Amino acid sequence: NATLFFARTYLSHLGHYRCPRCGFARPTPDVGAYARTGAGAGGSTFALDGVETSTSLAGTHGLYNAVAALAAARALRLPDALARDVVRTTR
Repeated sequence: NATLFFARTYLSHLGHYRCPRCGFARPTPDVGAYARTGAGAGGSTFALDGVETSTSLAGTHGLYNAVAALAAARALRLPDALARDVVRTTR
């Protein structure tokens, strides 16, 4: 057993990590996202792999949940437009 080394931490346990002993490390993500506007009480605007959308979900956790929902929809091969509409209208 060894303590994981974190090169960067984003939220709680999320980040870039690796085990210095065995090489266990964060896998390469299938998607990438970034916030265009802050994750405030009124929601936020963000891009997932360059496709911009918004959510009314408040705060950082709301933003993470919206990104996770869109990533899951992509993994399930649901239409992007449908997933974005759902994320945009969820309260």
